[in-house]
Amino acid sequence: MAEASRILTQDTQLFHVVFNASPIGIAVENLEGQPLFVNPSFCSFLGFSEEELRNKHCVDFSPREDAEKDWALFQQLRAGSIDHYQLEKRYFRRDGSLVWGSLSISLLKSSPSPLVLAMVEDITDKKKAEEARYRHAAVIESSDDAIASGTLDGIIVSWNTGAQKIYGYTEAEAVGKPISMLVPPELPDEENKILETLKSGDRIEHFETVRITKTGRRINVSLTVSPIKDSAGRTVGISGIARDITERKRAEEALAEVNRTLLAQAASLQAREELLRVFVKNVPAAVAMLDRDMRYLQVSDRWCSDNSVEASELLGRSRELSPKMPDRWKEVNRRAVQGETLRADEDRWESEGSTRWARW
Repeated sequence: MAEASRILTQDTQLFHVVFNASPIGIAVENLEGQPLFVNPSFCSFLGFSEEELRNKHCVDFSPREDAEKDWALFQQLRAGSIDHYQLEKRYFRRDGSLVWGSLSISLLKSSPSPLVLAMVEDITDKKKAEEARYRHAAVIESSDDAIASGTLDGIIVSWNTGAQKIYGYTEAEAVGKPISMLVPPELPDEENKILETLKSGDRIEHFETVRITKTGRRINVSLTVSPIKDSAGRTVGISGIARDITERKRAEEALAEVNRTLLAQAASLQAREELLRVFVKNVPAAVAMLDRDMRYLQVSDRWCSDNSVEASELLGRSRELSPKMPDRWKEVNRRAVQGETLRADEDRWESEGSTRWARW
């Protein structure tokens, strides 16, 4: 009897040591869901003291949705239809923040009054990592850009919806195939150069090139390719993003063609203007060209000699400034500016104190 008592005492002490030293949160509850004992890890997990936790009910620890799932399973445990269950759920900390725990519940039937053993492992970091992966996957799948990954040998491993839209291959058709199937035959070494760059740890950004779709259509793409590294920093794969820039390239080429045409037209216009200038200057008649404001643009040598002036004295000046210009000439100028074609006429011209006749 003494030996049994001693062993029981040792077992009890061992239980307390294990209970208090466990890195996993442990609580012993009655069948009403009221905590009776909680270990330090459980207190640390939620930020409450042991006394505060013993004054709570198990459903007080979680948001309503999570608490309802837990309590529904707890009711089955009380009814005897199950003797254990597991559940991932959220918990309120004392500061109001939420953490994730993996809850394991077991029914203890050996004691005089059945008890419930609850063990909670903190999986907050794991959940955050999962959520980050889900968000990352959602971004990749919703992207209009082609996003794919591959091995260092150039074999496709993953293929998003954007890649299917751009290249025409489904995920099943692309995964396991060489990336080189997208490279045109006139660029046989391009993919090898890209892979060598990535193997050395470098990345390629906004590299513009040509790729071939499933139907054989050539498209212009802008590639950004990065190495995938493991925890030791070794390059173990590649990931690439391709954006279809075919329409942009077409627009650029169209704009370049317009610019070339305009430059050619400008050069042709300049040549014509130069030819006209030479013609007007040397024509054996008194010729003047004026703008709509009756300013001299060009004059022939004969015009200058007949008027005893230098061309530099006339160019840019208004013909209307001449005090000797008869009103009938001004009327002729006005009608010409309005677009009328006037017949040839003869008129007197006073110059250097003598009267000259001119045909207009």
